[in-house]
Amino acid sequence: PVGPQSPAGSAELSFAEVMRLVQEGKEVPGVTKVDIQPSNQNPTPSRMERMLKPWETASSSPESDPGLSAFASGPCCSRQCSVWGNQKS
Repeated sequence: PVGPQSPAGSAELSFAEVMRLVQEGKEVPGVTKVDIQPSNQNPTPSRMERMLKPWETASSSPESDPGLSAFASGPCCSRQCSVWGNQKS
């Protein structure tokens, strides 16, 4: 069953109806068919400099980033550590 008409004059279809049309290889009303062909040309080379990854920047050394140093040095060693399951007294 087709739903109520939209102002453009095309019928509104349910998801199941659209799926049925697609599976049967039929055209879905109201959908523009676009003919896109590959250009077969070489890709345009990048003109921008590659951005550095967080670990490639000078400011993200373990000494300057406390978040990294906790993992870079293995299990933490604070007195109230519960992250690794072993609390030191």
